Amino acid sequence: MKIILFTNSLLPVIGGREIVVHHLARSLNRLGHSARVVCRSRFWRDRKVRFDYPVHRWPALKGLRCDEVMPAELLLDILAWGCDVVHAHNTYPTGYAAARLKKLLDKSPVAKGVPLAGPVPAVTKRH
Repeated sequence: MKIILFTNSLLPVIGGREIVVHHLARSLNRLGHSARVVCRSRFWRDRKVRFDYPVHRWPALKGLRCDEVMPAELLLDILAWGCDVVHAHNTYPTGYAAARLKKLLDKSPVAKGVPLAGPVPAVTKRH
């Protein structure tokens, strides 16, 4: 299965999410899946850092908010390398961007039906 682990930061940035994504990508690939990490953190600074799984780092575009650009980055990655499932690793901005893209893809015959896993913003109504 082709799996995208979609996050906004990755090692060498140290944090809980970064460590979990790193170990998850390694474990999924060892189990025979094709997992890759898609993120946008530290594109230029960390371009030479290598992992035993694919990492696609997208550069930040000045003047554009990440919630405007991230769905396009994810779509380009899906169209270029394909995927069976997208796992977003936080609610905002990656979960929001993945949910927006899924809504668009489900209306498009190009890449219809890409499942989305992970935290998706929920709206609750209080009375």
